[in-house]
Order: sequence, then structure tokens, then C-alpha cells
Amino acid sequence: MKKLLVLLAIATLVCSSCAQKSAYPKAEGSIRLLQYNVGAFGKYMENSTEMIATMIQELDADIVSLNEVDSCNRRHNTFQSADLSQALGGWCQTYGRAMAYKGGAYGNAIVSRETFTPGGTIALEKGEGSEYRSGVIAETERFVFVSTHLDHKNHEACLNQARQLSETVKARYEGCGKPVFLAGDMNSKPTNEVISLLQEYWDIITVTDGPTCPCPDPTECIDYILILKGGPSCKVLQSAVAKTFKNGNVETASDHYPIFVDIQF
Repeated sequence: MKKLLVLLAIATLVCSSCAQKSAYPKAEGSIRLLQYNVGAFGKYMENSTEMIATMIQELDADIVSLNEVDSCNRRHNTFQSADLSQALGGWCQTYGRAMAYKGGAYGNAIVSRETFTPGGTIALEKGEGSEYRSGVIAETERFVFVSTHLDHKNHEACLNQARQLSETVKARYEGCGKPVFLAGDMNSKPTNEVISLLQEYWDIITVTDGPTCPCPDPTECIDYILILKGGPSCKVLQSAVAKTFKNGNVETASDHYPIFVDIQF
């Protein structure tokens, strides 16, 4: 009987281990970059922070671009990027305010399993009828990572923001000797003029044939990760829109699906 119980315990551990495996195994020896518009961790449920932390861990992401993140406002009276960092076990995080919102702020964030130096926030121009937007920067020992969320109300404003962000990042980091990545919700389809403009400065390294928004029935690819042209390159091993999780319900966590790319230097 004792031997049988031991065997059952081992079998349970094996099954538990298998259950934790991701549907998207990370390529061996790679770095996984992740882009995720999290909808203020409250698009379809009261608080999806713990769920999204579990999904990020299941994907084995190394660094994550986050859009629609609240900071101490009346909608969410908490520092959401810090909450996610804590839920991830103390990851490094930085926040970039895009605009004032309900007594606090609303913007973008980056969380990373490895430490980085915050590179500050790039405030983007506001067009007529559009919203203030921004880019937030993290610089690790190996690469620079920028997170942004472009305007969805005014096409001309979106174009101007894409150009301003690209020119600012290029001027600051073009000669830094590291690959520079831009991740974000661009609010533009692959055939849109905004994406064509971005491609004057950047190369897209994530898939563009998989829709990322809106959940649960996505019709548009508007989330991307790109690499700055003219700098050190990287090898792209795989990319996918993550729609399958063993832990957490991606269709209620946000109105976007996360998208990732595995790279090697």
C-alpha cells in the first residue's frame, strides 16, 4: 500500500508538471518579448492582475510591454504596474504616464524578469480630437525596449505620434550598440499608412496574419513588436498570438490577445 501511495504521488507531480507547460514552448536559448494591451486589468472582469501574471509566467516571457495601465485614479485607486510586478514575484517595472485620468494617470508600462535602467517617458503630441499618448523605455544590459499605445481616434494624430516616437528613439539609441525594440498597440492594421510609416524606421518581427483584437472574436491585427533598422540585428525564432492557456481565461483577461516573439542575439 505504501509503495502504491508513493507511485500515485509521483504520478500526480508529473501530471501537475505537465499541466503547467505552455502551449507555446519558448525556443531554447531565446529571449521572449511580449506585447499585451491589458485593458486596465478590468475590461471584462473586476481585476485580472493575478490572472494575467499567471499567463505571463505560463508563456515564460522575459519582458512585457503593457498598454492601458492605470495609476492611482478613481477608476483603479492602485499602481497597477507595481501590482503586476508583485504578482510576478517582484519583477522590475517602470511606468510611463500618457495622460491625466480621473485624478490619477493612464499610460503604458514595462515589466521584466531581469533588471533594467528606466529610460524615461516620451510624451507624444495630441492631435485634434485625439488623446495624449506616450512611449516608455527600459534599457537592459542586452537591449532597449520601448512600449507605446498610439491614438485610435484621429488617423493624422496616429501618424504624427508614430513619426515622433520613431525619430526620438532613433536619435537617442541608434548608436547605442544594442538592438532596440518597439512594442505596442498601434491601433492600425498591417496595411494601414501608420504601419507603412513605422516600417521606414523599424522591421516588424511578430506575426501579422493573426488578429489580436477584440476578444473573444478578434478581427484585426493591431499589436506588434518591431526592431529598429540600422542597429544590431537579432535572429527571430518564432512568433505567435497567444490564444491558448492552461491557466487563466485569455478571453476575459482583456479585449486583446498577447503577442510574442522569441529572439536570439
